Amino acid sequence: MTGHVVRFFATRNDHLAMLREATAGRSLHFLLAGVFDDQPIPFDDAAQIPGLGMATKGDQVHEDRYLVLPIEEPLQGREIRLNAGGTRIAIDQLANPKSVIFCAGGEWDGGSTIISGDVGTVSDDPSAKALWLAFAKPIKKKWRRVKAYYVGPEALAVLRGGGRLTTSIRSPALYNLAE
Repeated sequence: MTGHVVRFFATRNDHLAMLREATAGRSLHFLLAGVFDDQPIPFDDAAQIPGLGMATKGDQVHEDRYLVLPIEEPLQGREIRLNAGGTRIAIDQLANPKSVIFCAGGEWDGGSTIISGDVGTVSDDPSAKALWLAFAKPIKKKWRRVKAYYVGPEALAVLRGGGRLTTSIRSPALYNLAE
């Protein structure tokens, strides 16, 4: 397996503009990824995701991630048996090779801080790569590259206005993104 990933900083409006282009002509499901007691309910439009573009944990590693899958592809949940008994369902790319993972990151603390996000796939499946490219192209084409990240227009205004763009609120300021 090879991987493809684009890392970014973006606000809700940055995401909505990018997602309109990335999803144009595509019918997709967005499902919360992770391990659950019951299968999560899919969103057919990323704009329906509660809190899209608003970081809730303040750390990119812990922000919600969404499995993005063409609507015609059946979602495959992996059953995980617990040592204490019972089972859980894992929603991830391992059982869904035609998918990508989307983590929006977003605004924290009223918008003066923005937590990074990413979109990527670990799958070699041509459908997954095509879906990843659908997300990556508008990001790379319309957002500004700053070091290893792409920065949406509103997020760039936050950066230039003295705001903080970071992977975690716990990281020292030394690790903030700077132009």
